[in-house]
Amino acid sequence: MSGIPSSNRRSVLRTALGASVTLAAPFVSRAALGASFPGSSWPTAIPASVGLNVTKLKEAQAYAQRYGGAGCIIRNGLLVHSWGSLTQLYVIQSAAKSFGSAVLGLAVADGKIDVTAPAQRYHPGVGAIPNSNISKGWLNEICVDQLATHTAGFPKSRLPSALAYRPRTRFLYSDGSTNWLAAIVTKAYNQDLRTLAQNRLFTPIGVAAAAAKWSPLDTQYQMQPTARFNGGMQANVDTMARFGYLYLNNGNWNGQQILSADYVKLSTSAYYSRIPISDLRGYGLSWWLGNVSGVPNYRSTGLYSNHTIVMPSLNMVVVRIGTDGWDQHGGSTSTFLRPIVDAVL
Repeated sequence: MSGIPSSNRRSVLRTALGASVTLAAPFVSRAALGASFPGSSWPTAIPASVGLNVTKLKEAQAYAQRYGGAGCIIRNGLLVHSWGSLTQLYVIQSAAKSFGSAVLGLAVADGKIDVTAPAQRYHPGVGAIPNSNISKGWLNEICVDQLATHTAGFPKSRLPSALAYRPRTRFLYSDGSTNWLAAIVTKAYNQDLRTLAQNRLFTPIGVAAAAAKWSPLDTQYQMQPTARFNGGMQANVDTMARFGYLYLNNGNWNGQQILSADYVKLSTSAYYSRIPISDLRGYGLSWWLGNVSGVPNYRSTGLYSNHTIVMPSLNMVVVRIGTDGWDQHGGSTSTFLRPIVDAVL
């Protein structure tokens, strides 16, 4: 936590995450336990050497490749299977929301934002576009975590829009909510979040600026240039895999704590206990939650089946990105993941 004495960091983080959070025990790096981390490229291994059936992996690959694109499977920090280019850029659509959640996590760890606090504490103009929102009298009810969980009341549009319902009363998937969140974090740092993310998130995990191109926030939010959280980011398979592997390691990268382990846990766990809306049984802070064949996962998800999928119990990260996907053709992510889960010997 930048600028905060180490003796005070956990108390600051507890406040920023909200009083109901139980902080985890001090993090033990998997690097210290022999976990592999990529340098300029991923260390590789054959599937059988990490207990995976290659035929099943190829089954998942074949399903994904019906719609083009590229992907990979990482187990135990080793690249064991891939298809397509690991370096070709794709627009990853709403999978960018989870990257936005990571940047929020930096602000939480730095003591700049409390996720349960009113959003207007950090940006008095939140939701005030259009003016009709002001007369509803709900703007002071919007909290930071509602923006990250689509429960603040804004509709789908990525632009500032009229509130569709009272905050904290229902889930409505909203690009605008996450863009208001981007504006809040920008205010907190008074810095272009694309620069912040590159310096604090991407560079430490080996992602060059050319491999994570974040679209700027729309000018309608009346903010200085900053990252647009709802989508538009260009990334490649390697970037997505490194991001997922950072989360698999509880925010730690080869001994360096990039994100708070407590924030990683909070953001990738069901948020229902904090905001009791049924949809949040399957959603955290801009991460989707799932379960395939009894194996839980959390995933960064975007249109056209753009995914980074983390399965902690299998020590596995799965990536698939492209310009078309099964979500446009009646398919399902479970159909893609099931043979990967079944590949475990």
